[in-house]
Amino acid sequence: MAKLTHIAIHHFGGTSDPYASTQGQSEALIDRVHKNNGFTRSSTGDYIGYNAIIWPKGEIKWYHPLGEQTCAQKLANKTAVSICLAGNFTKRPDGSPVDVPTIAQRQTLQTALVNLIKNPQMYPHIQGTEFALNAGTIWPHRRFYGNSTSCYGTALLDNWATDLTSDIREIKISSLQSLLNLYRSFLDHLIRRGRLQGDDLDCQGHL
Repeated sequence: MAKLTHIAIHHFGGTSDPYASTQGQSEALIDRVHKNNGFTRSSTGDYIGYNAIIWPKGEIKWYHPLGEQTCAQKLANKTAVSICLAGNFTKRPDGSPVDVPTIAQRQTLQTALVNLIKNPQMYPHIQGTEFALNAGTIWPHRRFYGNSTSCYGTALLDNWATDLTSDIREIKISSLQSLLNLYRSFLDHLIRRGRLQGDDLDCQGHL
C-alpha cells in the first residue's frame, strides 16, 4: 500500500538546448522521450513518468493514478505525487526566464495543490493509498535527496509552488475575519438597542 508524503513539482526544462522554450512540446513527444528513457508504462497505457502534466492552457491530464509508482524523482517515486508544468522555467545568463508559467497553469496548479491536501481522493488513485500531504510537503524536484537537477527551473524560487496555497489560506482567513467583524458589529448594535446585556458576552466581549 502506497503512502504519499510529498508533492513534487517539475518542468519540462530544455532538451538538447538548456535555453530552448518547451511550452509548445506535445504530449506525444514527451511520451516518446520517456519511453526511450526506459520509463515504466503506467496503468493508463502511458510512458510519461509524471502523475500529471499541466499544459499551457491550464488543462491537467493524469498519466499515473495516485499511489502508482512513477518515474519522476529519484528515490521518491513511490512516495511523491509528481506534477509537471509544460515549459522551461530556466533563467538565461542575462537573468530573464526562458518560459514562465501561464496564468492558466498557475491557477490549475493552485487548485490541484489545495485539492491534493484537502481531498486527494477526488483524483485518479489506487484504492488504499494513504495521503499525508500538506503545504510544507510541496517541493520542487531539485529538493529531493539524490536528485542532481535544477528542476522546476532556476527562475522559480523553492517556495513558488508552496506560496500558491498560502494565497488561498490568506484569503480564507481574511474572509473569516470579515465575517467575525460583521458579527461583532451586529452584537454591538443589539447591545446599544438594549436587546442584549453585556453580561451575556464572555471574556469582556470576545466571542
